[in-house]
Amino acid sequence: MQLVEVNNKSTIKSFHQLPFKLYKNNKVWIAHLRQDIESVFDKNKNKQLRHGEAIRWILL
Repeated sequence: MQLVEVNNKSTIKSFHQLPFKLYKNNKVWIAHLRQDIESVFDKNKNKQLRHGEAIRWILL
């Protein structure tokens, strides 16, 4: 396994697919909306990021 920064199309896709893999057998799990997650990491939509930054990581 390797810890990878989420910073390109491929890793962003993996980042969003992870919960689907983790919870595929959970009948009560409700999938997130991709745009909701992306807005958390968008400086224009998340006012908290104007004072700092957020870096996403994924274990592949």
